[in-house]
Amino acid sequence: MQNFKEMFFFYTHHLYPVDFVFFFLVIFVFISVLLLVVFLRNRPIISMFIIVFDFVGCACLFYYGYHFIDDFVRKRQTAVVSQRVYNEDNFVIDFNITNLSKYNFSHCKIYTSLYHAQDENASSLKNFKNKYIPFKLKSKILDRNLSKGETRTQRVSFERFKGDGNFSIQLSSECF
Repeated sequence: MQNFKEMFFFYTHHLYPVDFVFFFLVIFVFISVLLLVVFLRNRPIISMFIIVFDFVGCACLFYYGYHFIDDFVRKRQTAVVSQRVYNEDNFVIDFNITNLSKYNFSHCKIYTSLYHAQDENASSLKNFKNKYIPFKLKSKILDRNLSKGETRTQRVSFERFKGDGNFSIQLSSECF
């Protein structure tokens, strides 16, 4: 519960007004469709179908709409610059993060995920696990603001790394 509370306060403090307008739009659409169901209460099968459509549709609208706004308003780019292993058990990734939006970012969190490579001889369950579940995950918070148009080089280090070099790196970021 404490984690949810911290996440709620973090997002309410860092989101832009366009995010809040979008959230209220999704809630408005959800309630409007539920009011339609009240008018169709004499047709239970159609009403149930509309309720399921309302939940699924609003969840998809929320998910894809938030990502669209995030990509449009808080546009940024991350790219791996170099990667290397040192001392036989430490793995270092250097990457660039560039602010491509019209706004300055006061808070950025970058997630670095390492995934096992796909194996043709492995089972489909193992390939699914290798594709969607990282074997190493680390996040980094930028220590100072990222101005518009600015590019900054950062480093993430994985200690006690026992990799064979057969993996892929994925960077994702969240900036406000």
